Amino acid sequence: LSGKEVEKKENDAPDPPLAPRPEKLLAATGLAGLKTIAFDFRNSDEGTLFELFLGAPEATRQGILKLLVGEAKEHRPPAFVPADAVKFQRWRLDGQKAWAALEKMLGDVSPQFLATLNSILDLANANTKQKDPGFDIRRDLIGNLGDDMISYEKAPRGGPGAEGEAASLFLLGSPNAEQLAESLKCIFAVASAEGGAPAEREFLGRKIFSVPRPNVPLGLGNASKGGSRPKLNYAASSGYVAMSTDPALLEEFLRSSESQGKTLRETPGLVEAAQMVAGSGSSLFGYENQSETMRAELEALKKDGGAAANAALTSPLNGALGVPTPQVNFKEWMDFSLLPTYEKVAKYFYFTVYGGGATVEGLTLKLFAPTPPGLKGTQNSSTK
Repeated sequence: LSGKEVEKKENDAPDPPLAPRPEKLLAATGLAGLKTIAFDFRNSDEGTLFELFLGAPEATRQGILKLLVGEAKEHRPPAFVPADAVKFQRWRLDGQKAWAALEKMLGDVSPQFLATLNSILDLANANTKQKDPGFDIRRDLIGNLGDDMISYEKAPRGGPGAEGEAASLFLLGSPNAEQLAESLKCIFAVASAEGGAPAEREFLGRKIFSVPRPNVPLGLGNASKGGSRPKLNYAASSGYVAMSTDPALLEEFLRSSESQGKTLRETPGLVEAAQMVAGSGSSLFGYENQSETMRAELEALKKDGGAAANAALTSPLNGALGVPTPQVNFKEWMDFSLLPTYEKVAKYFYFTVYGGGATVEGLTLKLFAPTPPGLKGTQNSSTK
């Protein structure tokens, strides 16, 4: 009898605040509901196709698997994405549904996790109410999240080997972008160590806000080489809140309606490649011009292999979570100066695309790398 009482007390004991039981973690994240995992790899004259399927029935889908499901809507590059973008991604994720799924998942994992999130929101809400008594963070910020997230990146100015980081832009869709931009000020004030109100300026009739880049993993660049934190600039336009640490790229987007230049969607072969990974039920589409990204990476390795290799290990999550990135002296392992020039290997690189979506049976992710024009006819057809 005493043994049963002890066992019952142990089972009824609450989980440690930051260490929930594994079975509860698996159930809350939805991974316990994952029925099957299947993948397929095919190589042909047209290119290489990789497919991944996660068997998670819609009726029982929850947690991360539910959070990842986007809306089956237009996912092609919009007309304002320039042709010289070397990376592009568009995810039709419904922000309000995703937020609700995130709250439920955190609450299921540990009530303390959800309480921490709510306390952060309450703090931001209280700080903003001091200046705007009518502000409500859930109504004005979360309630204004849309179902479109776009990001694209351009090569560093000056071409391969140029100093500086690649310029990137992140776009958050919203039914009321102007109000969302105003509401973001309270979040960035809490997330930034410096705090305070953002600087404001006018550009083409639109208001641009600038704040020290917060420790939020948006993939918008790291601190400069001098150690100073770059500014995050953002503005509302055309149903989006656009964010970038590169003011010139943000201004380029704000002028995009006046541009007559070529767009990414006009890239030769892109439409055909996109059909291999995305269709009417897709919610995610991405593109990378490996001809340009590999050129830049190879030049960086030849110029300073150790620094370039260390930079490759850097993740936006490191700064957000306060986790230091390990610095490894790669120069002691290999001599990057012996790498060939890009021109000697250029024929092996082209571009890649990927797409994802969901059905009632599960989630699908596809990646396709078309055969580079310089290798056409040299690939041997094969099946999985």
